[in-house]
Amino acid sequence: VKSYDTKMILAKLPFDLRSKILMHMYREVIEKIRFFNNDDDIFLTDVCSRFEPFGCTAGAFVFQRGEKGGSMFIVAKGELEVLDHDRLTQIGKLVEGDCFGVDSVFGVSKRQCTVRSISSVSLLVIPLEDLQDLCDMYPQMEA
Repeated sequence: VKSYDTKMILAKLPFDLRSKILMHMYREVIEKIRFFNNDDDIFLTDVCSRFEPFGCTAGAFVFQRGEKGGSMFIVAKGELEVLDHDRLTQIGKLVEGDCFGVDSVFGVSKRQCTVRSISSVSLLVIPLEDLQDLCDMYPQMEA
């Protein structure tokens, strides 16, 4: 079985078709994210084209306090818990449409908490470089 590179395939498609496919794949999630609250098809297509799907099973750590941050995460499905420095005390919960890990994008280099999945989780990841690029291209994102 040969694997394929979704980003490469989508990049070769005409913009209108690429936009329709990406909106079909991600509209339900991005509509819940205030961070991406924008009706501009070019902006939304650009954001969605940078998503990297990531999944983890219940009980898996997405990242731990003190690790170097390098991505922002969006919860597409499932629930996660935010744990205090002791990695035992739940201080928050993340559900579909929530974003986390954004601190690393805006100057905080190390993760300030630990995030662990409660259930099986589907995440959309945007690498730091892509997020910085988006902020440069679309300054309204930082507002």
